[in-house]
Amino acid sequence: MQAVEGHLDRNPVREPTDRQRSGIEIADLRPAHYRAVKRLVDFRLIARSRLRFAHDALFGVGAGCFEDLLAGTTCRVTTLNGEHNPGFGGINPEPVPQNYAASSAWLRRHPHDVCLVTDGDADRVGAWMAGAGRFPRTSSFA
Repeated sequence: MQAVEGHLDRNPVREPTDRQRSGIEIADLRPAHYRAVKRLVDFRLIARSRLRFAHDALFGVGAGCFEDLLAGTTCRVTTLNGEHNPGFGGINPEPVPQNYAASSAWLRRHPHDVCLVTDGDADRVGAWMAGAGRFPRTSSFA
């Protein structure tokens, strides 16, 4: 560990030159992802469901995605822990009960139909809660 730490601050980060940037492509992949999701589920049913949907983003990059995905539907979306925070609000952004206990308590006071919890890089749904912050007896996300 000390060998790695010994290299810190030896070479400051520099902005890439135009020549170095030429191989970098910046693309927003969300629209294609949303189209794929809409093909995998009965999105017309969801769109007219009036679902009260909560999402605990655990301070990660998933914040705002469900608002975008469900925009224009009858669903109401609430994002919890949606601030982009490189320190993840002092938690390890794993979707385990101790990291979303505050969201569960909030849901008991503000019931929603369902709450999904994503990990910090939003590559998986790690947990879900039904109703007022309660965990269903069975889960397809296990």
